[in-house]
Amino acid sequence: MAQWTEHQFPELRVGGSSPLRDTMIRRFSAGGVVYKKLKVQSSPRVEAGSKLKVNWLLIQPKDTNRWQLPKGQIEKGEDSQKTALREIKEETGVSGKIIDKIGKISWWFVQEGEKIFKTVTFYLVAAQKETNSFDKDEVAQIGWFSYDKACQKLTFKSEKEILEKGKGILDKVRGRKDLFVKLAAVGKSKKVSKSLKDLSKKYKGYLYFI
Repeated sequence: MAQWTEHQFPELRVGGSSPLRDTMIRRFSAGGVVYKKLKVQSSPRVEAGSKLKVNWLLIQPKDTNRWQLPKGQIEKGEDSQKTALREIKEETGVSGKIIDKIGKISWWFVQEGEKIFKTVTFYLVAAQKETNSFDKDEVAQIGWFSYDKACQKLTFKSEKEILEKGKGILDKVRGRKDLFVKLAAVGKSKKVSKSLKDLSKKYKGYLYFI
């Protein structure tokens, strides 16, 4: 479980002498690890099958020095996927398509004397459209970074781990893209394992984004 500290998140104070209520409030949010692929020219130095460069999207909340992944609270009537896509668009101006679920992180903190336990569900999201129109009252700036640079900039260790997992999912799927295309052509071939057929079916609609 990840826990923010006063140093990491100065506007929220963890612990201290403020009186706490007997019960802990639960809050649920969702967000995304958003990527976009950039075509690069082939060269002898580029590894075979590696003709794409991928950048990752981060936000810097207003009046902070933090860099983090876009996310926000799940509203009534929403599921976590809908929330993730809505919050990404509101905070960054980027519309996206969910590729897969990455995982969850949880932590607790104290705010105005109340002890709050928060859980955020993250999804791997492929960017589809950028408008450069985002909530500037909440977000100071957005940025696209290479994986290494994004890892360096992210403030929270838990989000670095989520980014790492997201990249792992993308790498795994991209590594099998050619096979997925072949599977789509052969259909019900008995020469392919059921698990691989299921995986191909799952990602069939996402081939363009991987």
